[in-house]
Amino acid sequence: MDNSDKASFNTPIQLSRNEYRLMVTMIYQNLFMHESLVNQQSSKLHESMNALAEKLIRCAPDYNSQDFIAEDVLTNTIHPSSNFYENVLESINQYDEVSFWEELTQRLAERDVVREHGVKALESLDVEEYMSIVSDRLAYYAEHFSDKGLDSIDIKKD
Repeated sequence: MDNSDKASFNTPIQLSRNEYRLMVTMIYQNLFMHESLVNQQSSKLHESMNALAEKLIRCAPDYNSQDFIAEDVLTNTIHPSSNFYENVLESINQYDEVSFWEELTQRLAERDVVREHGVKALESLDVEEYMSIVSDRLAYYAEHFSDKGLDSIDIKKD
């Protein structure tokens, strides 16, 4: 490590209150989403992420963000408040909802295009031609699910 790396290693970052709140929210969103992957990811990585999140949340009073924290008077510790958790989880749930519909729509559209045209025919298309064909199906499923949701899906039992 040269001197320039050492000099910047512990350089403080100046953040506004809004920047701090945004950064802490983003880190907790990432941490919560990562928790579902812990078995697939390094637990050391998760521990490091958790330690960073805890370090940042302890700075809440410095950024006039006491609403982000709750204090446990018995253990004299600070942790994220239930309201903060609820807001983070609400944004994750909104993301999950959008991702679910986008993924379902995309997979069904691609399935239909393969069924209609065959893999061989699709391999000969360039990206623009393929996207043109798929976009029609995407529009169909987006409208269909917007109108009917999951109620119109029936899975045949084998």
